[in-house]
Amino acid sequence: MNTMNMSNILFFLALFLIGIGISSAYWVENFENFSIEFLGETNRTFSREADSLTLVDFYQKTGGNDWTIQWDLDEPMEKWNGVVLNSFGGVKCIDLDGDPNCNAQKKGGNGLKGAMPNLKLPFLEHLFLAGNQLNGQLPNFENLSKLLTLQLCCNHFSGTIPNFEHLARLNSLELDYNSLTGTVPNFKTLSNLENLYLSNNKLEGTIPNFQNLSNLKRLYLHKNQLSGAFPNFSTPELGRLILADNNIEGSIEFIASLKKLTQLNLANNRLNGTLQSLAKLPYLKSVVLAQNEFSGSLPNLDNLTHIVEIDLSNNQLDGAIPKLSSASLKTVLLENNAFNKANEWGALPALSVCSLSGNCLSFEYLNTYKKWLKKPKDYQIQTLSFKDTLIETNLDETLTLNLDLDSKTKSNIYKWYHDDKPVDAKTDKDHLFIEKIKTGNLGQYHCVITNADFPKLELRSRRFIVAKKDEMELLTTPILENDFLSFEYDESNIYTFDVTENDDLKNIKHLDIQSLSTPKVGMLTSLDDGTFELRLPPGFSGIIDFEYKVCNLKRDRLCDVGIVEIEIEKPAETIGDFTLPGNFSPNSGNGNDTYIITALKNKPKEFTNPQLIVYNRNGQPVYNQKQYQNDWQGTYQESNTPLPMGIYYYQFIWENEGTRMKTGALMLIRQY
Repeated sequence: MNTMNMSNILFFLALFLIGIGISSAYWVENFENFSIEFLGETNRTFSREADSLTLVDFYQKTGGNDWTIQWDLDEPMEKWNGVVLNSFGGVKCIDLDGDPNCNAQKKGGNGLKGAMPNLKLPFLEHLFLAGNQLNGQLPNFENLSKLLTLQLCCNHFSGTIPNFEHLARLNSLELDYNSLTGTVPNFKTLSNLENLYLSNNKLEGTIPNFQNLSNLKRLYLHKNQLSGAFPNFSTPELGRLILADNNIEGSIEFIASLKKLTQLNLANNRLNGTLQSLAKLPYLKSVVLAQNEFSGSLPNLDNLTHIVEIDLSNNQLDGAIPKLSSASLKTVLLENNAFNKANEWGALPALSVCSLSGNCLSFEYLNTYKKWLKKPKDYQIQTLSFKDTLIETNLDETLTLNLDLDSKTKSNIYKWYHDDKPVDAKTDKDHLFIEKIKTGNLGQYHCVITNADFPKLELRSRRFIVAKKDEMELLTTPILENDFLSFEYDESNIYTFDVTENDDLKNIKHLDIQSLSTPKVGMLTSLDDGTFELRLPPGFSGIIDFEYKVCNLKRDRLCDVGIVEIEIEKPAETIGDFTLPGNFSPNSGNGNDTYIITALKNKPKEFTNPQLIVYNRNGQPVYNQKQYQNDWQGTYQESNTPLPMGIYYYQFIWENEGTRMKTGALMLIRQY
């Protein structure tokens, strides 16, 4: 059709519309959409009947007769719950997520079940089916070329994810909270995609760099089984990157190029190296890097005036400046305006959540950040990173044991122990002087350090092993065997084991035994002679692992490394046919700003004395409320202090013909 003919048709069509009572203003206002949706579809024939038959087929194949709100098939389809038509009668939106307002809010679904049909609705723009019981393989939806939003989260879909190459207009793809397997597609044809939610599945393999997704703003891949190193993301618009709870390795240098990043959550992976400066990411509001293997100093946060939350807990940070060449050190000094100033963080007026617990930080280093460490949970469980020291001596020699720690801190209190018995209190100093060593002075020494400014934190020094010189001792290397341990679920949530039981440590008198990595969940404590204690949150089951190192203290180089893998069996089934929410976003803006247990809300008389206890990954209680009224806002205890984003574990306890309890995990996510 040539331009002249098209113009004539539009002119007479406008006159006709005016003649039947549609104003020219309405025509002008809606002409663009009308021409795109109708006149532009020269190769399609729209059929209301075809759309209606497609919906009827969909209704029947997903158990429509058992839906919470059913469709009356004798009524026209515009009256069916959750169906919205466009201006000329085609199906524009299907919203059956329990809140049929054609937006992303969801409230428990509508009872859909069975396999998902491959719909043929040529003008469908939004499909909201979250919170149902749909299962089986995902269709590729090749007949939904107008689709903008595909929300199928919180169902039971399995199998691999299609590349959806026919959905070129797609803006938001939400497939989280299913049982999808395989790898993450690169979605190379979805150039308009802004939101990609694939979290809480069983996806494996590496992460694509998404080089064709130049508009991607939100990427949620947490709680999968992804591995390998991070790619160099080609996503300049990326603002939210949530990749917690995977098996990603390596450094995070790639984030320097994500200039619009506001929210970064990479917790519970296997990331390592030092933390680069974050000062070049001026829009950052939330940084959660907990439960990894980062070491060295804290990152530079200068000028990050918007940052609200930083969680660096459960790493191996010790405050040390990384070892650099002179050229590299010069660069660092220039970039940070003197390295020793780079870690003071400046004002940070918006920072309200800060956690440095579970690292290797001394009181001197913690004191630099004291103003942001508001609760003991923010700084507890520090393990000094020094290794044990063997000191061989002769009798009647004089010896000084020196901690070489916190030289600028005058408020520390030191308590020395010899073979776990307190030494005379007069030795309350950072060093212990032993004059003219006798046989009774031989053995193991350590020091416990406290500081009144940081209550509930004790730092235990390395062991000083004072032994008589033995020139005849054999120099033997430890030989370690990997440990594969299995425990029945224990309600105490404490598991103790000896990693050296199957190791060859013959002819080695003095050993140094250290854990090299942090378990993904729980608090690991090294006891004496290769024994470890693992404290887990209530209800945890599954497999966790860590590496350990054993060295012959006679020679530093005589070492070996082993792996410990621990399986905690599932606890007995808890009573009740209801579930608790597995995710919670207290400031999402969708009205669900408190942690709501639906069964408690709907049938409160069935729950006498309801109590909710929430634990962090270390098994420490962070919230405990008796007579729970669905009012937890994701804060610490009864305060207004927000908890960091991440995985938490709950106990819900009530009375009903005896004490009843449910346990499980939940993901707390905030929208910044």
